[in-house]
Amino acid sequence: MFVHLVGDFRVVDDDGVNRTPRAAKARAVIAILARTPGATRPRGFLEDTLWSDRGRDQAAGSLRQALSDIRKALGDQADWLTADRRHVALGSHRTDLEEDPAAAMQAFGSGRQLLEGLRISDPAFTSGNYIAK
Repeated sequence: MFVHLVGDFRVVDDDGVNRTPRAAKARAVIAILARTPGATRPRGFLEDTLWSDRGRDQAAGSLRQALSDIRKALGDQADWLTADRRHVALGSHRTDLEEDPAAAMQAFGSGRQLLEGLRISDPAFTSGNYIAK
């Protein structure tokens, strides 16, 4: 899978099929995992980062819904996302920031932004540095 982080967020499989989930928080889950060494985070971290204004049970339910949205968007590639009782992880992937850092920097210089169009209002997400490595 290839994850586009600069400009419009997109997830594209090896055949060029767009596998981007529609829901913003589902996309944010992928973005966080794609920029995390090992591409794995504890469920609690994702819940606290994206649903900090909700109780534990409601945040856990919202994460389950986001994971379902991701799997639905991935279709026959759903096994790229794995989750157990404690962790959520992505399989093998590349990002535009890693693939061609010079091109990514050039895109930033020409006015492109990280995760354009991804609007997450949760203060834990917007105040954190979870995407930049």
